[in-house]
Amino acid sequence: MKKYLLYIGILLVGFSSCNKKNPVTGTDASVDRLAPVILVNGLETLRDTMKFSLHPEYAFSFSIQDDQTERMLEVENLQNGLLYFQGKIVNDALTNISGITNGQFTFKALEAGKFNFRVNVRDPQGLTTAAVVEINMLDNLLPVAKLALEQIDDPAPYQVEIKGLESFDQDARWGGKVMAYEYMVDEFYTTESVRSKIEYIFPEPGTYTIGLRVKDNDGEWSEQLTKQISVQ
Repeated sequence: MKKYLLYIGILLVGFSSCNKKNPVTGTDASVDRLAPVILVNGLETLRDTMKFSLHPEYAFSFSIQDDQTERMLEVENLQNGLLYFQGKIVNDALTNISGITNGQFTFKALEAGKFNFRVNVRDPQGLTTAAVVEINMLDNLLPVAKLALEQIDDPAPYQVEIKGLESFDQDARWGGKVMAYEYMVDEFYTTESVRSKIEYIFPEPGTYTIGLRVKDNDGEWSEQLTKQISVQ
């Protein structure tokens, strides 16, 4: 009788251990059925655009959800750029991130262009999930000159106001700025200024050609825009 009860007890213990459930997932704890989940800036796909000359580096966060702590990180399809984690480049090798559930990456572009890469997280069973990062690093866009002319005769006759107020940088949305204005008066007078408006007094009535080009914060100039004004 004792042998029979002992045999029943062994069967019950074995059955219980084989069907032990994970209290969180409700699955068999001895078999991992859930791939890890990684999000970047809280998203499955992160998209952003910036100006390469001003922001060659881009920092973004990540978070991982998993039912176990062991996992590896792998970066896929990243060219002409570097991805850093904890100060180390993680482009070309598997990185052990066991026990890490959140952190920050720093992406550094080596040139302007469009970057589309994947950040993969893999558990010991080979289950893998990826987050996608799409970053457009814009090359510099030239500024555009806008020129307005007005005869004001104040305080002297034949005085003209030369305005570049409406000039703009095409990549202003990403930090581009107009930094300087170069004014040309009838090909005999040229001056560079940070002012978007100047006055010029002509010696006599006539038709004059005025030119303007503008410089952005990358040090590049726009095409010169010219207009004529009849001074009376």
